[in-house]
Amino acid sequence: MRLLPLLAMLVFLLPPAPATASAPKTGQKAPQFAAMDQHATPFNLKKSASSLKNGGAVVLLFWSTTCKSCKNGLKAAEELAKDPAMEHNRFVLVTCDQPDIPKEQRNSQVIRSFLSASIQTLVSFGLSGVKIGGKLKVLWDVDLQIARKYGIFDGNELKLPLVVVVDRGRFVRAIWTEEDSTFKRVLTDALKTVNARESGGQ
Repeated sequence: MRLLPLLAMLVFLLPPAPATASAPKTGQKAPQFAAMDQHATPFNLKKSASSLKNGGAVVLLFWSTTCKSCKNGLKAAEELAKDPAMEHNRFVLVTCDQPDIPKEQRNSQVIRSFLSASIQTLVSFGLSGVKIGGKLKVLWDVDLQIARKYGIFDGNELKLPLVVVVDRGRFVRAIWTEEDSTFKRVLTDALKTVNARESGGQ
């Protein structure tokens, strides 16, 4: 009869599951996060946004290898990153893939190797691969911590795609949970609007 109280005590002692926030809305602050990019260089959203110039924006694209509907957004991001008219914007591809890498082995070299493999996946999606760099970064969302902050992972289901446009003040200026063949035009129009507003053109 002592088994039930013991089990209840064990459940009580278990650490709570990480909380999942609600997805950010237009006009709200984008959740802050930091992660390593494909060159094992630290990326910090707050610092990246605050250093934007000439009305630029940061575009966050959450994706995974199993998200076939993410392709349109990923292709649009690469094409826009190469467009001189979009030179003030930054594009961040956040992979939500979770490789079986023990925590004690997650050093910069291992992370760089994993992201290199992720870039090859992007190539299979139709991206050029060799052009990824500079204004186009690839990050790993370790243990889906960022996905939780952005409300797309509740501990069971991962809801992709998600695209978020963030301005210099780290405010969300546009957000999408769907992408179709017209997405490049939609994203371009949104960035032009943000760029004009932030640079004082409107």
